Amino acid sequence: AIARSAIDLKCSMPDVKQELEELANEVDQVQHKLSVDWTQARKDSTASGLGLQKDLRTENFFISTLSQTASQLVEFVRCEIEIAGTSSTVVVSVQDFQEIFSWKVLSSSSHINFVLRNFLSLNLALASGLFFYDYDPQMSVFVGLMLSTTPGAALTKNLGRMQGTVLGMLVGNILFMFLSMYAGWKCQCIAIFLFEMVTHFIYFYSETYGHIGCLLAIFGGKVLMSPAEHFTDEQRMARDAMAYHSFFMLALGLGIVIAVDAI
Repeated sequence: AIARSAIDLKCSMPDVKQELEELANEVDQVQHKLSVDWTQARKDSTASGLGLQKDLRTENFFISTLSQTASQLVEFVRCEIEIAGTSSTVVVSVQDFQEIFSWKVLSSSSHINFVLRNFLSLNLALASGLFFYDYDPQMSVFVGLMLSTTPGAALTKNLGRMQGTVLGMLVGNILFMFLSMYAGWKCQCIAIFLFEMVTHFIYFYSETYGHIGCLLAIFGGKVLMSPAEHFTDEQRMARDAMAYHSFFMLALGLGIVIAVDAI
């Protein structure tokens, strides 16, 4: 009853809070009386020289568990009463909602240019992969990595991103094929650690090549973390073909971004 009343507790219902307080006090008193009686019974059993008999150990465990549950329940109910007494209704006005967004920024020419350019680039890449390359999402992923706020100055950065992506996949595939043929999983773990350490060092400590180091860590680490196994010649050729296809998708994605930015 006390737990059910605590769940139904409302700030605007003082009769419910009063009922909860009465029930909590009643449970507290009963729990205290039970503890005192059981403590006295144990003392009497010990004084008689019998100690805690074997058939009373189950009752001892039950009373201990019941007392702990009652104490936690009373504490929970009293916390709920305290929270209900101090809580207040939060009112969100239209002005508060409008302050989250800046209409001046959203309607600025630079922001509109950013939205239209990148929306067109992403949709062209997605449609190309959907209709011409058998639902391949790689092109749209690469275009997503090339999103930029300014079209003119982004070409140099996009070329750097292309270098990081190509080098990451190339180095990752070379290391992975070498490890899968001549080393085990322990060497693969060491190689992943060293590769990620070097690329993260470039990312955090180089302002010029930081974005390239980030892409090296992403695409190279993704390949290196593939399950290592011994590949046949056919499987090795298939992986090489997949890597070449990724390079091809990257080149097409960069071409879409450059073409849209030039419009």
